[in-house]
Amino acid sequence: MVTFLTFSQHQPKPIFLNVDFSQRLSSSPSKFVSFLTTIFNVKTLKSTFLIGLGYMLSPLSWWNDLFFNLPIAYGLGYAIGWAYPQAFLPATIVGYWLSNVLGILMMQTGMLDFVISDQSRSRQRELWIGLGSSTLYTLIIVGLVYWHILELPEFLLP
Repeated sequence: MVTFLTFSQHQPKPIFLNVDFSQRLSSSPSKFVSFLTTIFNVKTLKSTFLIGLGYMLSPLSWWNDLFFNLPIAYGLGYAIGWAYPQAFLPATIVGYWLSNVLGILMMQTGMLDFVISDQSRSRQRELWIGLGSSTLYTLIIVGLVYWHILELPEFLLP
């Protein structure tokens, strides 16, 4: 007997599902299908996807820059630098910041969808909170670089 804790969008309280895997699944397929639809509903999968992809783009994972943020930033810098060559570095910095902001906003949206399912929400308020926290994070990092607490790599300097 295994107990699973899950949340349903129709019930505000958690649901505890007891599943006995020792019984054959063919004896009670409706219970198993009910179990799967409770855990793997579209809203849960969407929220999990947003949280996971947002984490990959966010500044919370230290290894993401090489695989996600820098290619996105470089692509934006290259596209804008193709038309305006002097704007390559500023566009790359803006692209890097935007990819981090997008990651934080995706994590915030996914988590709020996951936790707050039936309550009315203000999307505009959530957007401002996400942009504010991302901007605050950016200002802290810029301040740490400005006062030489964090050093930039040589290849990023002009």
